[in-house]
Amino acid sequence: MNPMRYINRESVWNSNLSDLCMDTEVFIQGLFCPFYLQAKNKATIEGRNVNLLDVCCCSNEYFTRQSIRNRHNLGMNAQTNCTDLAAAACCWQCMLCQHNRELRMKRHLTMAAYVPTTLEME
Repeated sequence: MNPMRYINRESVWNSNLSDLCMDTEVFIQGLFCPFYLQAKNKATIEGRNVNLLDVCCCSNEYFTRQSIRNRHNLGMNAQTNCTDLAAAACCWQCMLCQHNRELRMKRHLTMAAYVPTTLEME
């Protein structure tokens, strides 16, 4: 079996845009503090903590979605670009919640897959 064969395999989103009630905390943040949630998603992608500048100078959520797609190999083509644009225009807060859920799920999967070696345990 060739291990290189599976490297470029596309993944799918773990939740849908409509799965708002899947996580109550994220739903409330998306509803009442969307700019904070947007800043939190952007900072998570960049591997850093949220700061006040992130909240005041919001990023474009469409580009955040593209970053998530690229990083986690969630497939990119003309159709996904159109649906992403429509989601950014019509379902912005739903998209924020989906991004946060996805980033948290991917982080937990990465942490669960990490097995320390004996050198790291000493």
